[in-house]
Amino acid sequence: MQGSPQTMRLMTEGELYRKLCEEKPDFLTNSWYPLADTKPLYMMTPEEKLKAFQKTVSSMKSRIDGGEKPEDVYYDSKEPRLFSGAVQCIFSIDQDTKDAMPEAVENLIATGLGNWGIGLVLDLLKVALNKDLPSYLFFKNLDIKSISLTVANFPVLSKGAVAGTVNLRPTEFMFDQVVCAVIRESQTCEGMVVELTEYTDDDHFVTFFGTEGTLTERLSNTLLPVLEMMKENGVRIWADDAKPKAVYKYDDEKQFAKKVPLEDHHATVVEMVFSARWMDVFERVKFSGEWVIHAFDLSTTTAPDYAKIALYNKELKVKREYVAGVQGLCAPKDDTQAAEQLETLQAAALDALKEYTERANKTFRLAPVLEASVTNEVVDAFPWLRGCAQQGSSLFELKCEPATLQCQVEKTAHMPGGYA
Repeated sequence: MQGSPQTMRLMTEGELYRKLCEEKPDFLTNSWYPLADTKPLYMMTPEEKLKAFQKTVSSMKSRIDGGEKPEDVYYDSKEPRLFSGAVQCIFSIDQDTKDAMPEAVENLIATGLGNWGIGLVLDLLKVALNKDLPSYLFFKNLDIKSISLTVANFPVLSKGAVAGTVNLRPTEFMFDQVVCAVIRESQTCEGMVVELTEYTDDDHFVTFFGTEGTLTERLSNTLLPVLEMMKENGVRIWADDAKPKAVYKYDDEKQFAKKVPLEDHHATVVEMVFSARWMDVFERVKFSGEWVIHAFDLSTTTAPDYAKIALYNKELKVKREYVAGVQGLCAPKDDTQAAEQLETLQAAALDALKEYTERANKTFRLAPVLEASVTNEVVDAFPWLRGCAQQGSSLFELKCEPATLQCQVEKTAHMPGGYA
């Protein structure tokens, strides 16, 4: 449920962090969404994943048909179910993190599985997209409608939350039902944004985009005209998870072993996003988390809370096999060579991030978003980050109900209507 715009406001990052520390001390690592009565996703077969998805979507549909508001059903954090819609904040980097305001929220998924992990959820959604298109399209339409209603009803007294974003992979732009839903909501809510994601691994992709030519050529011929039409109809479009193929030749060591270059499957390489043919369609670009992690050498020693996050305490983005693989190199022979490979990657990542941040500031209407958390100290060391935004920030992977972001406006005697 949303609060009254006259009596509620969005909290700053510091206010939200302190509130969650008091109410849910383990919020950085543990989801408060009720555990679903199901086995863990990693133990499910594709058939079991599909049934679990269908059960969740069926429950949502029944409640909406029964008269409940779509956004209340979608973001419900009380019903034990496999997943719920949830938002993650994107905070400005203009000031100290404790004073930073959310300038956007992204629609994501929170699971009833005890943590904030998203990797297994992506596979769940892909299975549903591949195997039960009607159920998937119902879910996606609800995803789009809910973020539109949420942003439209956020407190008007706040300068934050100027946008609410929803993710669409290239294939999803090929469905008229999805495109029409985005255009419809964009025309009723100025804050509605769609993010083009990088994923091209669904079964429908080849049907729509074929196999001849490079990925960039196929996307340019088939997807770009759709995006241009949507922009002409008032849709705001961001590029999600962009990273440079010049630095990241492969997505990871597994893709390197298969000899599948990043540019062959990643739909948002920065070289394409910033190209003359594509750049006019985007309002903003988001730089991938691993790119930011490598550029600023983010680790468990960056700040105390980093040690609580699996991405950092398991060293997922600095393991020697991963570091070698993304660069197209063989695994290091020893610690010395491993350190050299990591140093080379970090230097290349930093140079490229600075270059593309400066280019983004000149190219797009809005400054770029970093998809990893940076501290005040990092920003002080690299002042060219000021004016950008960061996803999660000190809240890291937290996802929550939109109402969690709001607090009561304090009454003051001198303000018209009695509110500050």
